[in-house]
Amino acid sequence: MKAKTVLKFLLVTVLVGCKPIKQSEVINISKAKEIAVSEEFMKDASKEYLVEGYFVNDPLPMLVTDMKWFLVNTPMPDSVYILIKGEASELLMKDADKYFGALVQIKCKLSPVKSRVTKMDKIDIEIICKELPKIIKEKTVRLETPTYYNICKINPKICQLAPFLSKNYALLYSGGINASNAHSRYWNDLKFMYKTLKSKYGYQDNQIVVVYKDGVAADAEMPVNYAASIVGLKDAMNYLNSKMTTRSNLFFFITNHGGGYNTSDNTNYSGITDAVPKDEVDPYGYDETVFYYNAASNAISDDTLAAMFNRLKFKYLVSLLEPCFSGGLLRDLRGNNRVLASAANEFEFSWGGAPGNHDLFSYYFTCALNGADHNGAVVNADTNSDGKVSFLEAFLYAKNHDTSQEQPLLEDS
Repeated sequence: MKAKTVLKFLLVTVLVGCKPIKQSEVINISKAKEIAVSEEFMKDASKEYLVEGYFVNDPLPMLVTDMKWFLVNTPMPDSVYILIKGEASELLMKDADKYFGALVQIKCKLSPVKSRVTKMDKIDIEIICKELPKIIKEKTVRLETPTYYNICKINPKICQLAPFLSKNYALLYSGGINASNAHSRYWNDLKFMYKTLKSKYGYQDNQIVVVYKDGVAADAEMPVNYAASIVGLKDAMNYLNSKMTTRSNLFFFITNHGGGYNTSDNTNYSGITDAVPKDEVDPYGYDETVFYYNAASNAISDDTLAAMFNRLKFKYLVSLLEPCFSGGLLRDLRGNNRVLASAANEFEFSWGGAPGNHDLFSYYFTCALNGADHNGAVVNADTNSDGKVSFLEAFLYAKNHDTSQEQPLLEDS
C-alpha cells in the first residue's frame, strides 16, 4: 500500500508540474492596442497583461513608448501612448514623483473605449489597473513644479505704474489639443511670460489677453480670458481689435503643439494638405498647424492664423512661436513692421525640458526679457550694455542656451 501511495503521489506531482503556469504576459503599448481589437481579446477580455512603458502623469496618468513623446510639442500618435485607469491611476497620482519618467511594467486588463473628441470614428484603448507598477529602469526625466519669484517686491514702483504703455497689448495662447496632450508646461510658459510682461514692462491685465485650454485657469497666478476654442480665439481677436489702433504694438506668444512634416523621419504629424491657392514652396506640401482644445475641427492652419492677424490694427507685431514646425508659422506671419522668432524650423520638432517644467526655447527667451529666471537668479542678455534687452538679444540668448535638436529662426523685416 505504501508503494502504491508513493507512486500515485509522484504521478500527480509530475502531471501538475507539466501543466503550464498561467502568468501575465509582458507586452508593449503597440501590442496592447493590437490585442484589444483582436479575436483573442474578444474570447477572454478578463486576461491580465504586464504592459510596459514609461510612466508620465502630465496631463493624465499614462504610459508612453519613449519619453520624447512627453517632451515634444506635437500631438502624440495613438500608437505611442495608453491611458491608465482604475485604482492604480489614483495611487500613481499620489506617488507620481517616484514613478514619473521611469520605465515600468504594470499589471492590467485591456479596455476598448469610445474615441476622444478629435477622432470620433476610431476606438481608443485604455488599461485598467489595480496595483502600482514595478520599476524596470529608473527615471530619465524629472517633472518640477515651478515657483516664480515676485519681482514686484524688488521693484514695487514698476508694478504700481499707471498703464503708461496702454498702446501695447499681448496675446498669450495655448490650446493643447485635448486632456491627453495639454501638458502643464504650457501653462507654466504662459504664466512666466505673463508675470514678465506685468512686472518688467508695466502691462496691465486689460492689456494682456490669455487664451488657454478650456478657459479655466490652472491656478490663481494668472487669469484666463477666453477658452482656446474657435469662438474663444475669435472673441479674443475682436477684443484686441476694439482696443488697438495703428499706433498699438502687439506681442503674440504661442506655446502649444504644432503640426507639420518632419523631414527627420519623413512623417506628417497633423499637418494639413496645402490648400488652393497653394502657398507652400517646399516639396512636401503641408500647411503647418496649431490647435484648439477639445474641438471636433481642432487644427488651425498657418494660413488661417496669418489671416487673423492680418485683420488686426497695429503698428508693430512681435511674436514668439514655440510649437513644433513653428518656422512654418513664422513664414506665413512675416511682413512689414513684424519681428518674429520661432523655436524650430518648418520641418522639425520643438522640445520641452527646461528648468521648472517649461519649453526650452521660450523659457530662455522669457528669462532674457525678464532679466532673471523663474527662481529669480539674474540673467543678463544685454550684450551691448545699453541697459535694455532687445528682441535680437533675447533671441540670441535663448538660441545659445537651447540644448535640444531644434533650429530657432528670427524674421525681422
